[in-house]
Amino acid sequence: MLVIEDLLTVGAHIGNLSRHRHPRFIDYLLGCFQNRDVIDVRHTVKSLPKAKDVIVDVISKGNTVLFVGTKQHVRKPLKAIADKYHIAALCNRYIGGILTNFPVIEKSIKYYLLLEKAVKFGSPGTTKWERLQQEKERKKRAWWYKDLNGMTSVPSVVVIFDPVHEAVALQETLKAKIPVIVIGSSNSDPEKADYYIPINISSNSSVNCIMSEIEEAIVDGKKQQNELKKGKEASSMHR
Repeated sequence: MLVIEDLLTVGAHIGNLSRHRHPRFIDYLLGCFQNRDVIDVRHTVKSLPKAKDVIVDVISKGNTVLFVGTKQHVRKPLKAIADKYHIAALCNRYIGGILTNFPVIEKSIKYYLLLEKAVKFGSPGTTKWERLQQEKERKKRAWWYKDLNGMTSVPSVVVIFDPVHEAVALQETLKAKIPVIVIGSSNSDPEKADYYIPINISSNSSVNCIMSEIEEAIVDGKKQQNELKKGKEASSMHR
């Protein structure tokens, strides 16, 4: 469990320059030092468990959580978690319409998965040139769709790292009326989130600290999902 001392150690309390502060962030502000906001990480410690509980609950029911983090220092750890636990993430660039026009995007995801299968196992009757073209197309589409890990439905909750950088993702999530967990600094609007976690999102160590907590929630959710699955299988065997 994360404590205030852990957050202070990684610089999670360091906000943006005061001139960039969002007016509605004032309730999450501890003060100002050398023209830079100081985040009150007591709010971080308080809000993080609630957000983790939501992630655990959604994953345990077999539903989708979509993670959006395309900033360079967020992308790498998020991509690692997406690959490790086979969760849906957008690490390179946000795909417009993925929440408001999912049936169309789903076709592109399915086509990418077909290309993956064709390249991996081969397609009967294809020439060498055709296989090279398939590989070229697969690589191009992988940049967009690989980290989604075959997402098959509109997510039950979206987790956004830095809502200012991911403004389009946040706008689309709100339009689609999907619950959103926002991890943001003092330049963001807390009122646009269902669950808001104030933290220094510009620091590698601070981001890694939050990612560890997110990973813990994913592991717990997957564990509960497996236990529920085993329970249903056991009950069906006794009928």
